[in-house]
Parts: sequence; C-alpha cells; structure tokens
Amino acid sequence: MNEFDLYSDDTGGFDVRVDGRFLRDILSEAQGERFPFIPLLRRSLSRHALEVQLQRFSGDAPGEFYPHRVWLYFCPVCFDEGCGGVSVNIQTSGEHVIWSNFCFDSEPEEGETEQCLLEEDDALLAVRPLIFDRTKYLAAVTALGNDLSGRHRI
Repeated sequence: MNEFDLYSDDTGGFDVRVDGRFLRDILSEAQGERFPFIPLLRRSLSRHALEVQLQRFSGDAPGEFYPHRVWLYFCPVCFDEGCGGVSVNIQTSGEHVIWSNFCFDSEPEEGETEQCLLEEDDALLAVRPLIFDRTKYLAAVTALGNDLSGRHRI
C-alpha cells in the first residue's frame, strides 16, 4: 500500500506525495526527462472549481471529459487542460483508492472515447497503479479542502 498526502510545491500548487516523493518527480523518472506540467490543484482556483476538483479526487464527481479520469497536471504556459496534461483513473474500492492508467492527454476530439486515451504512445506505462488507504486518503483530501477554503491557515 502506498502513502498519500498533498503538499504545497514550488509552482504555487499542491502536488501529491506518494511514499514521501512528489508524484511529479515519479512521473519525470518514468518518462526519462523533467516533467513539464504543473498540478491542477492550486490556490488560485475559484471556490467552486476547488470543490469540484476535490470531489473528483474523492470519487464523488466524474472527471471533466471522461467519468473515471481525473486531471492532475496541465500546461504551465496557458493553464488550459485542452493544451495537454496528465490524467489518471481514480477508483474507490472498499478500503482502498486506486490510481491507475496514468497518461498524457488533452481535451477530447468529437467522438473520441476514454479508451482512445490509453494508447501506448500516451500512456505512462512505467508508472504502476498506486493503492492508498481510503480513510487516510480522504482525510488528506478533506484537510487540504478545509485549508484552501479558508477555514484553517496553511
């Protein structure tokens, strides 16, 4: 089982830490070069956008383009998911939250299905599924939501 937490990073966002390492660094290793994207979870999100993104992380809301895929990172130049980024399949199952099928993607073209995303060229095959304890995972997501909503100081 992997350890999950969310931490402020040097881009002004909040990145996932897996087993004590930023996910962005894990993805950089997997692709063999510096990861060019920044986390979607940011202080600058509107309250509504923040709530929706945290609901997606929790499995309580569908992904923006595909129901089971959640955007994690996006282009640091234009801040637009449609320009490209990385998404992951998030599933909740009993006592676990499972992140799998990391891949580069962009806003879908008309008629494109979720399966189109998982083609070998776009998939980050070197990143194996991550399995988190659901209680600890949801506690970390909720704590960040509370902090960013202004109920607590970061």
